[in-house]
Amino acid sequence: MKSAYWAPEKFANDLRQELGSAYAGEYGSLILSLEPAKDLVWAHSVWRNPVRLEFTSIGDGAKKLRALRNGPWALAPFENHRRGSLIEEQTRGGRKPPPAKLSFLSPRRSALGQFLLVEPGVMIAASDTSSWVPQGEPTFDESSEAPSRAYLKLWEWFTIEGIHPREGETCLDLGASPGGWTWVLANLGAQVTSIDKADLAPHVATMPNVTLRRADAFKMKPEKLDWLFSDVICEPRRLLQLVHEWRDSGLCRNFVCTIKFKGETDFKVLREFLEIPGSHARHLFHNKHEVTWWSLSEEMRERAK
Repeated sequence: MKSAYWAPEKFANDLRQELGSAYAGEYGSLILSLEPAKDLVWAHSVWRNPVRLEFTSIGDGAKKLRALRNGPWALAPFENHRRGSLIEEQTRGGRKPPPAKLSFLSPRRSALGQFLLVEPGVMIAASDTSSWVPQGEPTFDESSEAPSRAYLKLWEWFTIEGIHPREGETCLDLGASPGGWTWVLANLGAQVTSIDKADLAPHVATMPNVTLRRADAFKMKPEKLDWLFSDVICEPRRLLQLVHEWRDSGLCRNFVCTIKFKGETDFKVLREFLEIPGSHARHLFHNKHEVTWWSLSEEMRERAK
């Protein structure tokens, strides 16, 4: 075991398929790998160089975790949850736990150490992980103003990646109705053009920095703007063709899109998305059978540092 990955609920098989021959077993949602850690699309959290620890008591378990790093640690759910929770509490050394729910654009914290109890006296622990929220699965204090729950995907991506459009930047939102993503972008102060044949929610349509253009997203000609966003429902390959057209135009350099799958995951087209220079893709906690793909200019990448 050289690495481990926390799998999304219902999509552990996609993560197993990504790992291929490196698959080394699993404990609930924690999938073990024979190879060093890498960035996988279907992993909510990456555990680098996990170790197996034996311990004799709650205090001894906490002591052994603190020896790996002096916190913070987060328990990953599997078995012996009460015992694990007491160990997690002791690793904090009297410090208050972080809030269970994030606010939108919460400042990023240090990555967590994470551990999982496989037996009452045995744990798997990684002091170095990819996530600053437990299991890489953020929950938010939600808004009652959003016209659909799709907004949570953008809230998650902006908050976890630490980057978002700034006031006055121009954004195109493809497949916008009823306006969840437009609502997020407009509240950030961006100038948003929403593309859909259907209506936006009235309170979104009347926002002063929102313009609804009734059009087919796939018949639009590229135009100069700062960001292109798409949560449009379509076949992945059709979205890929649209992305290539806009990128080739040179008129937009920042893309955040949802790749939606029907039936089996199309790994071939997903690889083609990732072959685009500067591309990343991840199954977010608020994604369904879909992943969020993005490609950013160097200027935008610098914002997240």
